[in-house]
Amino acid sequence: MHIKLLDVETINKIAAGEVVEGPASIVKELVENSIDAKSGMITVEIKEGGTEFIRITDNGCGIEREDIELAFTSHATSKIEDVLDLFSIMSLGFRGEALASIAAVSRVELITKTASGIVGTRAVYEGGRMISIEDIGAPSGTTIIVRDLFFNTPARRKFLKSKASEGGKVGSIVEELSFSHPEIAFRFISDGQNKLTTYGNDNVRENIYAVYGKEYASNLIEVCGGNEYVKISGFIGKPIINRGSRACMNYFVNHRYIKAEVIRTAIEAAYSGFVMQHRYPFTMLYLDVDPRIIDINIHPRKMELKFQTDIDVWQLIYDICLQALSNSNLIWRENTSRDENPKAVVEQKQVVPQPVVESKPVVESKPVVESKPVASIQTEVPKVSEAPEVSEAPEAPEAPVVPEASYVQSLSAPLDVRIESFETKRSSQYTRYVATKEDISDDEIKEQLSLFEKKDKNEINPDDIHIVGQVF
Repeated sequence: MHIKLLDVETINKIAAGEVVEGPASIVKELVENSIDAKSGMITVEIKEGGTEFIRITDNGCGIEREDIELAFTSHATSKIEDVLDLFSIMSLGFRGEALASIAAVSRVELITKTASGIVGTRAVYEGGRMISIEDIGAPSGTTIIVRDLFFNTPARRKFLKSKASEGGKVGSIVEELSFSHPEIAFRFISDGQNKLTTYGNDNVRENIYAVYGKEYASNLIEVCGGNEYVKISGFIGKPIINRGSRACMNYFVNHRYIKAEVIRTAIEAAYSGFVMQHRYPFTMLYLDVDPRIIDINIHPRKMELKFQTDIDVWQLIYDICLQALSNSNLIWRENTSRDENPKAVVEQKQVVPQPVVESKPVVESKPVVESKPVASIQTEVPKVSEAPEVSEAPEAPEAPVVPEASYVQSLSAPLDVRIESFETKRSSQYTRYVATKEDISDDEIKEQLSLFEKKDKNEINPDDIHIVGQVF
C-alpha cells in the first residue's frame, strides 16, 4: 500500500477529534476564548444536551472583520507570537485550533463587534467552509452559535452519551470556569431553564454557596500562603464535609482548572489525620505560579501541567493545608455568621461531673414482689419509754426502687464525686423521715439511722436491673 498525503478536509476532521470530544469540550474552548477576550459577563445556553444547539455570548473585545476568516484557520492565534512565548503563557488558549476544529464538525454562526466598530459582522461556516459573511447590527462582544454537532461525521455522533449526560458535563464545565474566574458573571441555561448564575463580584464563598449550597459554604477554612514562585489562596473544607469521591477537590493554576497529581496527593496527605480512609475533602485552591516554572503544553485539553520542582510545590501545599486544619475550629457549623473559636473545641472535650437532679430514669427494674414495706419494720422497733405516744405510724421514707438518671450518669465521675453524691442523696432521705416526727428521742433517731444504713446496703438488686438505653 502506497503512502498518500491526506487532503485538507480530512486533516481538519482528524485534528478536530483531538479538540472536540463532545458538547462540553466545545463549551470549554469557546468560553476560554471569551475569558481571554476580557469579558465581564458570559452566558452559556444549550438545548438537547448541546448536541443540537450551543450559544456562547460575551461582552468582550470582539473580532475585527478582516480577522474572522483567519480566526477559523488552524494554528492562527493572537495569544502568542513565537516559541519563547510558550514559557510565559498566561492566557487560556494559545494553539489556534478551537474555532477551526469546531467549524469542521458542525454548523457555526459568528456574530461579533468591537467597541470601536460602527456595525458588527455575521459569518456562517459549515463543515469548515465559509458560507457567508455580512454586516449586521450587534452589541459589542461576540456570540457564537454551534448547531448539529458531528452532522458530517456520524461515526463520531453515535459515541455521544444521552442528552442528559452530555448536558451534565456541560454544566460541570461551566461551574469549573465560574470558579476559575469569580470576577466574571456567568449564566448557564439548559433547555430554557436557568441552571447557574454568578454575579462576578470576585466572592469565591458566594460562588461556592451558589453551586454546592449552604452546608459547604458554612464549613470552610480560608488558606493563604506561598513563597517567591507560588502563591496559594482559597478555601478548604472542614473534615466533616468529606465525600466518597474526589469530585469536590478543585484547584486552579493561574486561573486554569487542572488535574495535577502533585497537588492532589499533597492535599490528601494533609487530611490523612482528619478524615477516614477512602474519604476525600472539599477544596477550592488557587495557585498563582510563575509561568516560567510550569509547562502547560503537555495535554491536548490542557488539563495537566508539569512543575519544574514538584517536591517543593508538594511540600508547600501540604504545610499550608495542614497548618490551616490544625489551627481551625473543626466543629460543624450551621450559621456562617458565628465566629469560630478554637478554644471551644477543647472545652467540648472536657468531662464535667453533672449535679444530681431529678430526671427521667434511663433504666428500669423488676417490681420487688417479696419485699416488705418499710412501715412494717417500724412495728418491730422497741419503744422508748421517754417517747410520747404517736397516734399514727411515722411516714416511711420512699425506697428508691429505680435509680435516677443522674445516679447512673455519675458513674462516669471520679470516685470522690460519686461518694459525695450518694451521701447527699441518703442524707436527704434521713431528713425527710425525721421531719415527719413531731417529737422523737435521740435513741429512736439512732435506731432509725441504723435501719437506713442496713437498707442502703441492699438498696438496688443488680439482678432486677435492665438497661433500656445508652449512657454517654
